[in-house]
Parts: sequence; structure tokens; C-alpha cells
Amino acid sequence: MTGLAALIAVASGGCFALSAALQHHAAHREARRVARAPRTLDPRLLARLARRPLWLGGRLAAVLGVVLQALALRAAPLSLVQPLLMIGLALCVVLEPRLGGDRADRRTLGAALLATSGLTVFMIVAEPAAGDHTPTATTMGAVAGACALTIIGCLAAARRRPDAAGAALGTATGIAFGLTAAVLKAGAGTFDDPVALVTNWAPYAYLACAAAALLLNQNAFLTGSLTAPLTAITLSEPLTALLIGLTAFHEHLDVTVPRAVLMLAGAAAMASGVHRLAGTRTAATPSPAPADTVATAAPDRIKVHPVSLHKP
Repeated sequence: MTGLAALIAVASGGCFALSAALQHHAAHREARRVARAPRTLDPRLLARLARRPLWLGGRLAAVLGVVLQALALRAAPLSLVQPLLMIGLALCVVLEPRLGGDRADRRTLGAALLATSGLTVFMIVAEPAAGDHTPTATTMGAVAGACALTIIGCLAAARRRPDAAGAALGTATGIAFGLTAAVLKAGAGTFDDPVALVTNWAPYAYLACAAAALLLNQNAFLTGSLTAPLTAITLSEPLTALLIGLTAFHEHLDVTVPRAVLMLAGAAAMASGVHRLAGTRTAATPSPAPADTVATAAPDRIKVHPVSLHKP
């Protein structure tokens, strides 16, 4: 059953990869259309993006990903499912150039393969096992508070360091996604009961966490290149889920000295692959418009017209 759950988790990751690529393109087109520096956290962004078919297509892929994720979480521990989603996020680096009619270079493909191979080794060796504890609303409230404080710190860092805003907002997004997955698993047993859907705390907490994660995610995509927020999400989401799984759900890893060595090797390969992904720039990722250009947005294409620097 765990093997099937792992396959479902990988399929979920693929849906999230497609969703991320589509939404990044839509968010970056919106930034070029507005033609001004984006705010660190713009709550009106979602209302503008909701009018873009490309973004709506990304949301449909995300909904399918959530359904598959919920199925995987019902049969496997949180510390197994969430890291497997990293495979899909790495695939996003390959999918994004396709949207612009380009191909990912060999360096990008090699980095994605290295990261996913390292993750595969780590998960096979670690063998995360499900815990025997379902956290209460009080426990999850404490977990949510700790995550919220960390996210606030990331937002403050994004304001202080605009050049690192993509990484900071990506980290905040990954934490929010990890928390959302934990809430989804905690309330997985209530989704079959119509009464529990209304009376239990988990569905409401899930909607709140998912909305916060969505807002953070779109603002992270608005910062420019996909690689910085993608790298941060890829690292912070499984780490957050792993920590919550080990503490709140009492999940555990089968760790011996030989296993620990192999786990460290897998983690090193993961980190190296993600670091290389952070150093690549896909051809489909639009660069910010220079100060001496004016961007005009058409429904399917963005044209940039040079203008004179001499103003009357």
C-alpha cells in the first residue's frame, strides 16, 4: 500500500509542477503588464490573476494535485509523501521552457536528475514509518503558530533584501505548503463524513492554510526567475513536513549507522542538484524589463518597445 501511495505522491508532484509552471508564467506576465515594482505581499494579485486563463489552468492542475496528495496521505506517512513531491517541483524546471517553445538545457536536466535521484536514495534508505498519534487541534495550533512566526521572519527578510525576495518568499511558501499538508493529513478521516466536514476544525484550518500558501506562492512567482522561489520551496516544504511528521504525528525514521551514511549521501546529492538548479536560468523565464523600455501586454504575447531616454 505504501508503494502505491508513493506513486500517487509522485503523480501529485507532477500536477504541482505543471501548476507552478503555468502560474509562474501568468504571474510574470501580470508583473510586466502592471509595469511597476511588485510589493512584497500584494493581496490584490490573486484577483488580477483570476482573470487570466493561463493561471486558471494552473489552478486546475493544483486542485488535481491536492486530490492525489490527500489520497497518498491517507495511506502513507507525511514524512514520505511530502518529500516525494519534490520530484514534481524539479520537473517544473523542465516543463517551464516548453511553455515558451524552448527546451531546457542539459545542465538544467542534469541538475533535476541529480536532485530527484538523491531524494529517491534518501527515501528508500530512511523508510519513514507512520506514527500512532493523531494530533489534536491544540497541538496543530502550536505547530501553526511556530510556522507563522517563521513565515513572518521570511516576509521581513524579503522587505529588507529585495534582491533575495524570491528565495525568502519561496521559503515562506514551502513552510505554508508543509503546514497545509499536515492539516490535510490530520483531518483526512473527516472528509468521508458530511457532519465532520462542518463540525471538525480541520477543514476550516486547511482552507485558511491553503489560502495563505496560495497568496505567498503567487507573490513569490512575481519576483522574477522561477529558480529562486522553486529552490526555496523544494527545500523548505519537505523539511517542514518532515519536522511536523516527526513531532506532531510521532512518525519515525529507521536510522542505523550504514543507513545514516547513505541518507547523508542522498541528502548531499539533493542539495547539490537543487543548488545547480538555482544557478540555472531557463530560456522561458522572462527577465525584468529595463528602465528604458515600456511593456505592453497582449492576450498571448508580451512585446517590449524601446523608448527614448530624453523626455520633454
